[in-house]
Amino acid sequence: MALETGKSYLVVSSKPRDELSALFNRKEGWTGADGAYSIPIGDNRTVWLFGDTWIGKIKDGRRVDSTMVNNSAAAQELETGEGEQKPLAFFWKSADGKPKALIEPERAASPGAQSQDSQSESWFWPGDGAAVGGKLYVVLHFVRRKPGDSSCWGFVGAGHQLAQIDNPLADPTSWQIHLKPLPSGIEWGNAVLEEGGFLYVYGEYPSAGEGFFKHPTVLARISTDKLQNMDMESWQYWCNQTSGGSAGAGSGSSVGSGLWREQAQDPQILMADGAPEMTVSRVRGMPGFFATYIRAGIGQDISIRHADKPEGPWSKPQTAYHATLPSKQSFLYGAKAHPELATRDGEMVITYCRNSPSLQENVDHPEIYLPHAVTVLIEQRQ
Repeated sequence: MALETGKSYLVVSSKPRDELSALFNRKEGWTGADGAYSIPIGDNRTVWLFGDTWIGKIKDGRRVDSTMVNNSAAAQELETGEGEQKPLAFFWKSADGKPKALIEPERAASPGAQSQDSQSESWFWPGDGAAVGGKLYVVLHFVRRKPGDSSCWGFVGAGHQLAQIDNPLADPTSWQIHLKPLPSGIEWGNAVLEEGGFLYVYGEYPSAGEGFFKHPTVLARISTDKLQNMDMESWQYWCNQTSGGSAGAGSGSSVGSGLWREQAQDPQILMADGAPEMTVSRVRGMPGFFATYIRAGIGQDISIRHADKPEGPWSKPQTAYHATLPSKQSFLYGAKAHPELATRDGEMVITYCRNSPSLQENVDHPEIYLPHAVTVLIEQRQ
């Protein structure tokens, strides 16, 4: 099957990448998480960012003496710069002998936060990010517990922060982090791409979606010069040309069927079936960009799309890998590409996350709540 853009690509093969999956299979300390964005930060090093994370032990095939924190990180050295995988070093914080999240909201920095909020009722989940000018930029989703809902869906988004990390090569527990609220109206940080003097941030346009599993993908960008000053007034939005008003000063002329504007006036939907977690990245030896995601956020098929430019137009989705469920009630989500781990042209290294709505199942079967990796090989059709 070919991706339907100006250029055609074929999925040649796909299979589990067991040597990468094994790096997440641990018996003590960090024993499982979701999220699993990876961001090259220079010096032949990649940092991994995780969402909800189990800290504790696995004994006799079960999680024991364990605590879940809302985010963690890992550092990985690339042995030769060609993607060879070395073990990961995992990081989280602790207080009074108990594990806690690596990055926690500050009450003054959390949009809409109330002074009586407790850490157990509000937290950050990391989105995607990029290293620019020696600093690391990460979108953080500010999340609150939904009152009266103790299920795995018992949360609600309450805004987004952009984190600027001055010293990304340092131990993550000593990161120097500056936070700025991102503009409202868009759910930011599904994917992040640094390209051609801009940081592109993919997100969702809530007013175009209907229901929990609708994630229509839209796009914003900021020049890297403005980014380093954390100038949150300088975002531009990829909008439909037919929307009212005129392009703001400096936003440029129309490109294809869209226009960069200084306000999110009728933002163009790039992918109606987008996911809250995805990546947009290059593939070694291939022109253009590839989006990697699970359509609508949850499912067993990992899809890819191709575009010549970050704003598209994007090809129709193609299934790159069909994953199996580890149990009857489990579900799969969070597919992401990791281009820095590729070892040859056309190779895509992809992880996806596994979970269960039953907390007890995650305790009794710790192999469920781990990132799993696959290798997909694509080639351009002549």
